[in-house]
Amino acid sequence: MNRRRILLALAVAVGAGLLQYAGQDLSWLSLLPAAAGLALLVPCVLRLLPKGTFRAARGLPSVILLRGVAAGSFLGAESFVPLMLVTQRGLSATAAGLSLTGGGLTWALGSYTQSRPVWSRTANG
Repeated sequence: MNRRRILLALAVAVGAGLLQYAGQDLSWLSLLPAAAGLALLVPCVLRLLPKGTFRAARGLPSVILLRGVAAGSFLGAESFVPLMLVTQRGLSATAAGLSLTGGGLTWALGSYTQSRPVWSRTANG
């Protein structure tokens, strides 16, 4: 059972890679890797995720769907914020990257602080 999941996950990764590769070139020939990527990606994702994930069924499927949507929107914003800072505001790539570094460091500090039982006990009284 575990080996099957690993093979499905590998097929999902290859399918996503083929889709990304196809998206780099906007020609008719790029439809071949896109079709192969979709042919790998769709059936394998449907077998890996719990039934009802894409229709937000009650319980675990809806939790997995919402976590995927949240992660996708976070990663999308994390990709486009530096692009916007460079193209629209004229910042250097280093300055735009430092803006994300500050956010990542404060995120890590907040996670570390929350994980400390002594600090969370004093904060709650």
